[in-house]
Amino acid sequence: MKHIKANIDELLMQKFTRRNFTKTIIASAVFAPSFINPSRGSIEHSDVLVIGAGLSGMNAARTLKSEGYNVRILEASNRYGGRVMTLDDIEGSPDAGGLQVGAGYAHFKTLADEMNVDLEPFPAADTSLCISIGGESVSQKMWAKSYINKLPENLKHLPPPFLLSKFIDTTPLGDTLTWLEDSAHNLDISLEQYLINKGANEEVRRLISVALNTLDINELSALNEIRKYRAYEDEKEFGPSKRVMGGTSRITDALAISLSNEIHKNKPVKLIEFQGNKYVITCKNGERYSSNTLIIAIPFSALRHVNFAPSLPPNIQKIINNIGYAPVTAYFLKVKRPFWEEDGLGVNMWSDGLTERIFTLDDRKGGNNQILWGLINGRKAIEFDRMPNEQQKKVLMEEIFKIRPSARGNLEHLHTHSWSKSPYSAGAWSYWKPGQIKNLAPELIKNSFKNHPGLFFAGEHMAKFSAGMEAACASGSRAAFEVIDFTS
Repeated sequence: MKHIKANIDELLMQKFTRRNFTKTIIASAVFAPSFINPSRGSIEHSDVLVIGAGLSGMNAARTLKSEGYNVRILEASNRYGGRVMTLDDIEGSPDAGGLQVGAGYAHFKTLADEMNVDLEPFPAADTSLCISIGGESVSQKMWAKSYINKLPENLKHLPPPFLLSKFIDTTPLGDTLTWLEDSAHNLDISLEQYLINKGANEEVRRLISVALNTLDINELSALNEIRKYRAYEDEKEFGPSKRVMGGTSRITDALAISLSNEIHKNKPVKLIEFQGNKYVITCKNGERYSSNTLIIAIPFSALRHVNFAPSLPPNIQKIINNIGYAPVTAYFLKVKRPFWEEDGLGVNMWSDGLTERIFTLDDRKGGNNQILWGLINGRKAIEFDRMPNEQQKKVLMEEIFKIRPSARGNLEHLHTHSWSKSPYSAGAWSYWKPGQIKNLAPELIKNSFKNHPGLFFAGEHMAKFSAGMEAACASGSRAAFEVIDFTS
């Protein structure tokens, strides 16, 4: 990889100093000029077209641009960054997507370093936890002996967030790539069946299901979760996670500046045609673009609404149509007064009700517990998303006040963001359903398709062993090198 050395950083450093870098990239995001689009009767040609200006797509485009390729990125929405989103208009600039930089995120850390974006440790956090079951709340300290704790005696000491780790056994995976091998396929069953096989009763399974990144515990492959836990174990060797200073969007802002002439926003794609030795892309507004090679770096939940001619291989189209995307809605709250000091229940919350999980965040100015970040997953997220915005706010806050009366008057709703409602993400994270890893994953991850030469996928759904933003970065790099290899 040493021959791939981008010149973008040197160009950026000539224009921006470290002192004003963050301010400049935010301003550039707001005041970036519009670009002249091709007329609807013409086709603009590029060496490489990238669909999607998220982390993986921009990382791929940056690598190819540094190697001299003429690259164009088509982004469906009016913003870049994909599922990386820092809410800069909200106090504390919390991240709605892409918060943690794992200790083993080698590709992401390298990219941040090259783009002159700093990482920082998470500040020491208050880990006290309030647990709410059926609307009744206890502190973590009192959980083991509480009457609301219906777990088996040998598990009563475990708070609900730690239950799944008690049952996940990663020993069948010799390393992080074993999940793709035949020897692991017996684990490609539903997580619920896996837990039943491990002796987890109905209450255990019910509590575990609250925090799962899936629609339902029955449609999540156990192997999907075991693979993630195996990756977490490897990461622990490298130390604690970090975060991007100023918010994770600082890295996608920097990428966008380095690709300011290549990114074309508001270009949702409706048709991808392979015509002889080139790809022709038709956008919903009728504009057309062509390229020798194509990188598709959008979630499959969005790609399933794009037509292909000729059709993709049946198994690949089956994955695109059926791979899972977790319904997740994030919400953010401002703390006016530390109400947990009044009730003694803890600042973080876990509930089997609507609010599900609430975590404490700092305000990025040295003040702890100023912002609370909540996550609603699965079917509850879908039900919540159906409500009008004002009803969402009212229902959410009343639910919190019901389980934490001391929070009334001391907590203010700031923002709610649904990843499921966005048509260009339609979910927060991808996940494999039972049987999909065994039957479909290996063919997809090979990333080579006979009837579509020069087509490559990128995105966290293409992960071989990493997860999250590291998977996005790694897959973007991989797709870029595959293009280089294909065209050499």
